[in-house]
Amino acid sequence: MMNRLIQAMNALVEFAVGRRAEDRTSAIGEQATREPSRSGSPPTPGTLSAKPPMSDREYDVFVSYRRDKGSEVARYLAESLSKRGYRVFLDVDSLGSGEWGKELQDRIDECPDFIAVVTDGYFVRCESSDDVVRREIARAIETRSTVIPLFVGDAKIPAGLPGDISGISAHNGVRYLHDYANQAVEKVCGFLHSTPLLGPERLGTGEIQPRVVLLAVLFTIGVWRGAVLGDNVGYQLSWWVAPLFGLGMGLLAVLVVLLPVLIGLTVYGKTRRIGLDALYAGPWTPFWSIVIPFMFLLTSVFVPIVQGLTGIRSFFLGGLLGGLLAMATTRAIVTTNMWTEVTRALGLASRPRRVS
Repeated sequence: MMNRLIQAMNALVEFAVGRRAEDRTSAIGEQATREPSRSGSPPTPGTLSAKPPMSDREYDVFVSYRRDKGSEVARYLAESLSKRGYRVFLDVDSLGSGEWGKELQDRIDECPDFIAVVTDGYFVRCESSDDVVRREIARAIETRSTVIPLFVGDAKIPAGLPGDISGISAHNGVRYLHDYANQAVEKVCGFLHSTPLLGPERLGTGEIQPRVVLLAVLFTIGVWRGAVLGDNVGYQLSWWVAPLFGLGMGLLAVLVVLLPVLIGLTVYGKTRRIGLDALYAGPWTPFWSIVIPFMFLLTSVFVPIVQGLTGIRSFFLGGLLGGLLAMATTRAIVTTNMWTEVTRALGLASRPRRVS
């Protein structure tokens, strides 16, 4: 019985923090649905457009690797960078000889940073002009991406590489050892040109943690407000008082609850030398200032309407409705990229700071 309950709760959480459509090609997913183009070919030097600004691109870092030996390291690297706020495109070496995927070409053109996970045999098949890895490296060098070789174990760049990829030997690399994996990732971050996402934009990277935090906050508000409304506490006059009261409570929450919490997190972060973004404060403050009152108002409208239609006034039913509404709201924010549109409309969008 307990196992079934846990499975049901996991399914609800997975639904609420559902992935955006573009997450299918995110850092922790392999590209299984890509349609390769046989006719595409790299343009001549000098004809490429500049890298798109951060607000207009989906990914920051392109990871290239050989699937037979580098898949585990590449996945660890992608997940580690994603947790640090970078949007990572994880390539798979499965297109085959002679197949140059247009999506790979577009992603390399888009990403300011290119990481080559160099394992034993990484360059072996690069003698063929149709080799996917060779084309990836050549494209990155041609588009002037920041190319970072990540040497796994004793792997190194051999002499006598083809001319279009020989330039990789001139780029600074990082040595990856299993016992010092985290240090290697930190070193890689020091070479990256792109800046990490620190605020609510992380909701669109495919990272699970910020989505669960958002769900927890909205779920708490939804269940509490729904239960109060369901029990009809304080609403003996008319149901339409609830939305106004909900908005007022939301604004009060910002002043009485949110601000003290943010001040406390700021003091704690300074004391322990933890970035405010890691505590979901700092760059997250505008997000919470809008989303928390919105959730109060939404619950205060939705629950009374359902009560009016069903004629049922119940503490339990109100809490259940509030919880379901919280999950639906979380999913909507994540899957529709709602926050980006709101910040653009309110003029809140800004380029994240580069952190050292």
